[in-house]
Amino acid sequence: MFTFEELGQKEQKEVYAGDIVAVVGVDDADIGDMVTSRDHPVVLDPIKVEQPTMAVVFEASTSPLVGREGEIVGSRQLRERLLKEAESNISMRITDVEDGTGMEVAGRGVLHLSVLMETMRREGFEFQVGRPQVVFKTDEAGNKLEPIEEATVDVPSEYAGKAIEVFGNAGGEMTDMFQRGEDTHLVFKIPTRGTMGLRTRLLNATRGEATMFHHFSEYGPYRGEMAHRKNGMMISMSTGKSVAYALDTLQERGRLFVGPGEDCYEGMIVGESAKEGDMVVNVEKSKQLGNQRSSNADKAIQLTPPVTFTLEEALEFIEDDELVEVTPQSIRLRKRLLNATDRKKAAAGK
Repeated sequence: MFTFEELGQKEQKEVYAGDIVAVVGVDDADIGDMVTSRDHPVVLDPIKVEQPTMAVVFEASTSPLVGREGEIVGSRQLRERLLKEAESNISMRITDVEDGTGMEVAGRGVLHLSVLMETMRREGFEFQVGRPQVVFKTDEAGNKLEPIEEATVDVPSEYAGKAIEVFGNAGGEMTDMFQRGEDTHLVFKIPTRGTMGLRTRLLNATRGEATMFHHFSEYGPYRGEMAHRKNGMMISMSTGKSVAYALDTLQERGRLFVGPGEDCYEGMIVGESAKEGDMVVNVEKSKQLGNQRSSNADKAIQLTPPVTFTLEEALEFIEDDELVEVTPQSIRLRKRLLNATDRKKAAAGK
């Protein structure tokens, strides 16, 4: 048994309450286990760790660009890294997916999961993840239960109505409201599913004036289906570099996620359409030059800066048929099925 002194350790025969110690020689110790005297054993109530409420599947990247930016791309190395994480991150639950395509990692919310992803991409890993899914439970009567969070919002009084509307559309129920100076303090009970993308919608509705905090509260009755993203996606039809001329045309039809000269591939999401329904687009299309045309005319093109996603924002943005490709240098959005024909067959088979 050791205590810590300066930059090293010092062996001890006796320690007291409040000391931080390192114990050597105890194998397979876990949170909640107790080290006690063999002659006079003392049993304490074990520590309870909050159970995960949200899960995501990690898979080895199947992108056509795999290996260009990441050093570690194999499924075996990915599995070993996640199992190593399970040894130290006690609040995560990591299991194999039944079909063997990846590993399911369950944690306490999108932020908890995205911290692991960010750590791994900085270590040189390249992988892809699906949309986070809520961990449901069933009570003794067979009723479906889902995790409920308590959200606290402080917002200028003039935007309080907008904030209440945003939470109402996400399945939230207001439990408290009072005035605090020029701000209004709001408290909601909201399903964990409803918190996906909620921060962005709240900031847009309140012009960036709202502050929000939410944490797990309890498991409650399932609150039914929720509305999904309405707008469709712009999906690249080919593999190559994006061209400013093509992007200039596409930016009139929605928001772009890529700029000129970026590597794109078939099935990659390059923008959000202003209308419903996905559309396949050509980001490599260039101007046809004739005798009377000059390539200098392209210099007049004015492109709006593309939308960039953080890892957490990307996870909240995608739908069930989409993936986030994570590399040390990039965060890309893509369809689960890259080929347009395969996507049509899958949609027809539903």
